[in-house]
Amino acid sequence: MLDLVTQAWQVMETIRPKYSCRTCDKIIQAPAPAKAIARGKLSYAALAHIMMAKWGYHLPSTVRPR
Repeated sequence: MLDLVTQAWQVMETIRPKYSCRTCDKIIQAPAPAKAIARGKLSYAALAHIMMAKWGYHLPSTVRPR
């Protein structure tokens, strides 16, 4: 997952160990963390940064000085 930390991109790895049971022959793995976009690579902070850079900073102010 890519994340934006203080104007620098940082790769965050999620390690999900797998455990197996010898008696019942099942493999158990921790669930994946929630993501903003299913199967996406960006974190919530990175998506917010992109949206603000693309649309938020280019819109005129709605409050007019008197």
